[in-house]
Amino acid sequence: MNAIPIKTDLVPEFCRRWKVRQFALIGSVLRPDFGQESDVDVVLTFEPDAAWSMFDIVGMRDELVDMFGRAVDIIEEPAVRNPYMLASIRRTKRVLYAA
Repeated sequence: MNAIPIKTDLVPEFCRRWKVRQFALIGSVLRPDFGQESDVDVVLTFEPDAAWSMFDIVGMRDELVDMFGRAVDIIEEPAVRNPYMLASIRRTKRVLYAA
């Protein structure tokens, strides 16, 4: 399934607390080329009433680093404007939580 163990029991609580509508993984974490130095790419879609500051996003990232035990990049799917990147995200993402 995934290249690293994921504490999936922590994902729903994280999502409810941070008003995440969808939590997904993309990139090398889902592929055999995931290595010791690889980070985890997390794609988030928030509820419409979620208005997080950059400080909040850093807090989310820190929680995810603890959850995954390695560096994390957060991508907000609705903020992706490049149509090719958006299509790739939608085609390859693995959803771990959807409200």
